[in-house]
Amino acid sequence: LSIITRTIGVALLPSLLLAVRVAGLRKLAGAMVLALAPVIAWWFFRNTDLASISYFEIFISYLRQVTLAEFFNNLGLQLLLIWQNWILMFDSYLTTRVAWVQSVFLAVACVVFLARLRRLRNDAVFLAAYLGIIVFWPFPHELKRFLLVCVPFFLFYCVLAVNHVLAKGWIPARDGLLKSAFVAVFLLTLLPSLMFFQHRFQIPADEELRGHRFTGFWYQNLPTDILVLETIKLNRVYEMARAIKKEIGPEDCVYTTTADVVSLYAGRRGVNLPRDMYDGHESGEAYDLNRLDECDYVLMVGLSIRQFPEYTQMYPMDALDGRLEPMLLSNVALYGTDY
Repeated sequence: LSIITRTIGVALLPSLLLAVRVAGLRKLAGAMVLALAPVIAWWFFRNTDLASISYFEIFISYLRQVTLAEFFNNLGLQLLLIWQNWILMFDSYLTTRVAWVQSVFLAVACVVFLARLRRLRNDAVFLAAYLGIIVFWPFPHELKRFLLVCVPFFLFYCVLAVNHVLAKGWIPARDGLLKSAFVAVFLLTLLPSLMFFQHRFQIPADEELRGHRFTGFWYQNLPTDILVLETIKLNRVYEMARAIKKEIGPEDCVYTTTADVVSLYAGRRGVNLPRDMYDGHESGEAYDLNRLDECDYVLMVGLSIRQFPEYTQMYPMDALDGRLEPMLLSNVALYGTDY
């Protein structure tokens, strides 16, 4: 629902409003309803068991916690991260030569985009609204996923640029030759990543891990031993969530840093743990467990949650200080070490 809300529900609205102004509301009434449907759905379901916390609430909380100077500083860092993640979509190694070539392509696409935005073309208006969302969205670890929506526009604008160069006669080349050269150079920038993916796919793996070869998790740019360890730990989290289903009733909920995993694999409501449970821990201040009054169970996992740095491995074990009774335990033994 989140990607539909970002694209159709939010970013498409300015473009549709522009189209309504030109074509009239009657012709585009159905499209407007379709655009509003995800937003309406979010409004009705945002406080249900399916969504114990929303991106919108996190965003508002983020705005309340930062000063104006910090906000603009973070905005500059976000723009840099957007560029880095854009290059990483085409080259997992962030190779210097590939980065330069893709940066040139991106600059050309940006020129075409700005020219079309100036003329209020619907595609450019939509893209401007969408980019506005991800520029201000405080989730840098999700940028690569957010930017996938922009790839078709990027290719479209590059093709328009090539056609414009040919129409103006700025480069004395035949249509097919210049277009073929663009495609060839673009494909060459993908070669390092394709070789990396092929190597990673062929890594020997136990049967329990083979399914991960078809997920993005398996193709992270990590050393092989660390990747295998993290994948096994992720499998253990899935197994633990399935075991929870047999241990607690359908009306019970579970505090965790992986609420979506609990909801999907355990069929029980997962509630995100407070992210401030380690505040004051160094001074010896114990966390007030009375604040955890919604659920009777806590699932702690050996994974860091990259979206929220506060969610460290086995969070919040240190804050609980042995005040809970263990029900299920799981560990990973690899390379002679228990994790």
